[in-house]
Amino acid sequence: MGTGEDESAARILVVDDDDQIRQIAVRQLRSLGYRVMDAASGAAALDMLDGAADVDLLFVDVTMPGMDGHEVAEKARHRRPGLPVVFASGNFEGEPDDGATRFLLKPYRKAELAEKVRSILDTAVP
Repeated sequence: MGTGEDESAARILVVDDDDQIRQIAVRQLRSLGYRVMDAASGAAALDMLDGAADVDLLFVDVTMPGMDGHEVAEKARHRRPGLPVVFASGNFEGEPDDGATRFLLKPYRKAELAEKVRSILDTAVP
């Protein structure tokens, strides 16, 4: 693969329309040992899901133009039933934080990201 990624590590798809924020999340997740794919839009993320063999978690910004994070998650779960989702947003909007969906308030620290992602991956049903 050439990237130094652990093939057995969970694969996370990061979706955020803000390039800088998306790249920060990608770097943090990779430094935590995850394999990471990223998309700048909901449509691009769904195309990636259609083509990717394995995605273990969707990490998606709530507020994006065109297709918001909730719509992306709904369509992603239609393609991949049970796909765990972590929503990220700068505004707390009464987001769910249950067994299949988690919410992370921006700006978040790497430790908060690590705990949230690990928590949902540990409880995800294979």
